[in-house]
Amino acid sequence: MVLPSRYEPFGIVALEAAAAGAPLVSSTAGGLGEVVVDGTTGLSFPPGDVAALADAVTAVLDDPGAAAQRAKAARSRLGAAFDWSSIAAGTAAVYAAPLPAERDRWAGEDPYGNVFGRAEGVAKPVSGVAGHHELLDGQRVVGDELRDQIVAVLFDGG
Repeated sequence: MVLPSRYEPFGIVALEAAAAGAPLVSSTAGGLGEVVVDGTTGLSFPPGDVAALADAVTAVLDDPGAAAQRAKAARSRLGAAFDWSSIAAGTAAVYAAPLPAERDRWAGEDPYGNVFGRAEGVAKPVSGVAGHHELLDGQRVVGDELRDQIVAVLFDGG
């Protein structure tokens, strides 16, 4: 699969190619740079670099054994890096770690509320207990439980 994109927000086509076991040659545009690990799960080149694109395609065609090994590594990486549990946990971590400027902005206020009152179903850290969170309905959750709650809300409708 050759993906010469100059712009690519995520790289779902590269993930689909990896799932199919196809050798990957892609630009490093957008999400492709995260999805395809150059030399490990495929071959990459800078967007718009036609010579590098040609070199990468030639390398795949000249050494199908190495291309097959990279394709196998790409398929194996799917389960570890791109399963929904990992994505949900990563998303939860981003939301759980506000930028320092945001922490300062909310100092002394309840950042979990809004103009309509407290937002239901949002988890906030339990003061003094590392790794523990409390949903605003009072339920305490830890680690994977927090991830599971977020996945349920995002993908199962609550």
